[in-house]
Amino acid sequence: MQKSTLLSLTLILQIVSVHLFLPKTVPAGPMNNVINDEPTLNFPNSIAFRATIESSVSITSVVLEYGTNELTCGSVVAKAFPHFTPDTIVNVEWNWEMRQSGSLPPGATIWWRWRYLDESGNEHVSEQKTLTWLDSKHNWQTITSGYINLHWYSGNQAFAQELLNAAETGLARLKNDAGLQPDKLIHFYIYANTDDMKESHPLRTILDRRHGFLRT
Repeated sequence: MQKSTLLSLTLILQIVSVHLFLPKTVPAGPMNNVINDEPTLNFPNSIAFRATIESSVSITSVVLEYGTNELTCGSVVAKAFPHFTPDTIVNVEWNWEMRQSGSLPPGATIWWRWRYLDESGNEHVSEQKTLTWLDSKHNWQTITSGYINLHWYSGNQAFAQELLNAAETGLARLKNDAGLQPDKLIHFYIYANTDDMKESHPLRTILDRRHGFLRT
C-alpha cells in the first residue's frame, strides 16, 4: 500500500477494561428472570435495548442502567425508564439515540443491566452484560502484540504489521522518555479513509453537511 494511503488512515484509540472506572458491584437481590435480553445495534445512530421480565408477582418499576468503560473522572451510571404496564410478565424497550446524546467512538465497550421492583417491594437486578459499539459493515480483522490490539479491514497483513510496529515504537518511546506504560489493553481501529470515518460518527457527518464539507 502506498505511503500516501498510509498517511490518510485514521487511528481511533480506545482503552478498555479499566476496572477503576467500572460501576460499583450491585449487591445480589432476589432471583430475577430476565429473558430475551439482547440489544439491537443500528450503528452509528442508535441501540435498542429490549427484554422480557417475568415475576411471580406484578412488576411495578423497571429501570435500565447503562454506561461505557471509558476513562472518566469517576463512575457514571446512566438510567432510562421504559414505559410498560405493570404485570407479572412485561416487555420493555428503550432506544439510545446517539444523535441526541453524542456518539461513542468505534470500539467502545457498553455495559447494561435491568433493575426492577415488584409489588412486594423486592428489588431485582439482572446480570450485567456488555457489547462492543462497532459497525458490521466492514470485515474487521485483528492483530495483537503485548498491550496492543490493532483492528483493520483494508490492506493486507503486512500493512497491519507495519502499523502495529509503529504503535509499539510509540509505546516504547513513551516508556523511555516519560516512564509511562499501559496496564490495560489498547485498541486501535483503522479506517481506510475519511469518508468511512465520518460514517461512523453521525454528529460529525451532520456538522460537515451544514458547512458543505461532505461530498455527495
